[in-house]
Amino acid sequence: MQKPWKPAVVVFGMKGIKSRFAVFSGFLLLFAGCQNHESTLPIALLDFIALDYVISLDPDRSAVYFSSVRSVGMEVAYESGAAPEEGFISASTSLPVWEVTRRNVQNVFDGRGYTVSVSVPSGSLEEMEEIPSQGKSLWSAADLAALASTYRKKKSDFQNANFFIAFVKGRMANSSVVAITISGIFNLGAPAIFVFKDAINAFPLQYRKSAEQSTVVHELGHAFGLVNNGIPLASGHQDSSHGAHCTNIKCTMYYSIQLGNFNPQNPLVFGDECIQDVRNFRP
Repeated sequence: MQKPWKPAVVVFGMKGIKSRFAVFSGFLLLFAGCQNHESTLPIALLDFIALDYVISLDPDRSAVYFSSVRSVGMEVAYESGAAPEEGFISASTSLPVWEVTRRNVQNVFDGRGYTVSVSVPSGSLEEMEEIPSQGKSLWSAADLAALASTYRKKKSDFQNANFFIAFVKGRMANSSVVAITISGIFNLGAPAIFVFKDAINAFPLQYRKSAEQSTVVHELGHAFGLVNNGIPLASGHQDSSHGAHCTNIKCTMYYSIQLGNFNPQNPLVFGDECIQDVRNFRP
């Protein structure tokens, strides 16, 4: 059995584990209890059978993204006063801001022997959903998951993966991270990404667009299963001291943003090591 993607709460700069087994434990106990009177299998084994069954019905995991999915989409929402950057990525290029995300996601899914289409907003706020101000200066993971449950409209299936990205004001409680990816929560759907706009606005003006897009790509990398978070390592490049991050300081999966790395003439920001992980992953 392909090892399932490790559910987690992953942030740009830190990582805390949130167990999917704990989320499903109530279901598993119920399933085992209902079946035990008809089976001679040990309850513990029935629990694992139930877990395998639940996982097999879940389209939101690395093994599905890199096998049966043929379309990847981004549903973007923003809190009033926390709109994403618009226009071109820099004054020296005509590259639209969100084209950075599209090209990097397309690069992740290229070279698999089949075509995966990737759709992102063109960069106009009209293609994104403005949500009311939430009145929060501090967010918990539970707050963010509730926001995704309220405003997310699209679900994934085994052919189409849809990721929810929300830009919000304030910051994560007890943390100074720029963004966070939440996954492994029952009924959340595909991993949900949250970008803290106040943190983006703290960057020098000339770096804000590239920092914001690099952050989105970084968090999508976690959502896909990088680094060693559902997609196995092809080489020893995991920065274990910082969780699911890359040791390559020029890779967007490095644990902190390196503002000087971005090149608008070549906006592909995943390092060779992470791309090799993906290329080698054949679930």
